[in-house]
Amino acid sequence: MLVGGYLLAWTAAGLLAYAVVAVGGDALGGGLAWGGGGRWLCAGGLAIGAAYQLAPLKRACLARCRGRLEGGSGERTENTWPPQLSQAC
Repeated sequence: MLVGGYLLAWTAAGLLAYAVVAVGGDALGGGLAWGGGGRWLCAGGLAIGAAYQLAPLKRACLARCRGRLEGGSGERTENTWPPQLSQAC
């Protein structure tokens, strides 16, 4: 069941991405091709992903998730997040 849910989620994400590229390619007349804006779109996506890897928000999310796993009892752990981040993850 876990594998099926995983495959379903990534299939849906892939189909959505394909639809965006197909519609965007038709609307822009090839503007998303590698020789056009595609290379910069890809570079921007990689830069955003790299920035997230170093972001304090990622560390906070991981700490919160790992804290729940370490509890072991299944009980909700105490929320020690700042108010701005309490609903971020």
